[in-house]
Amino acid sequence: MQADLSNKYGSKTAKFLGDIHENIYDKLFTIQPYKEKNMDLWNNNIGRKVSKEIDKQTKIFKDITSPQIRRDITAENIYNKIKRGELITNPNDSRVYTEPTLFDNIKSKLKGFLTGQAAPIQQFSRQQIGAMTPDEFRMNEPQIMQQLQM
Repeated sequence: MQADLSNKYGSKTAKFLGDIHENIYDKLFTIQPYKEKNMDLWNNNIGRKVSKEIDKQTKIFKDITSPQIRRDITAENIYNKIKRGELITNPNDSRVYTEPTLFDNIKSKLKGFLTGQAAPIQQFSRQQIGAMTPDEFRMNEPQIMQQLQM
């Protein structure tokens, strides 16, 4: 599927759709064991690579290569990769997919937000507190009081 989507829409769009399928669809409709998800992500990546390989092979003939011929070349390439053992066909395979998914990237960017980690509290020196106007002190008083409890 990833090779076909890459052929039609490009590898970035295919990866985006594959990541959605493997992450959101899985969470909503199935509970896929980690090893099966790893197998799917690995094979999705191979599918996108197959599409890039075909782009290189057919570059000269791109204008005259019909979609059916491209599907046939894709199927043959995937079949050959299966025969050579490049795809994971058993969830207990020891190979691990390591490229971050779209959702891994989002989680890492929102890590503090998702884990509930607070932003660091500003530390005020005695001089800063002494120089504050009454309004500044009232505005910063919760942080100052928390600082005193540390």
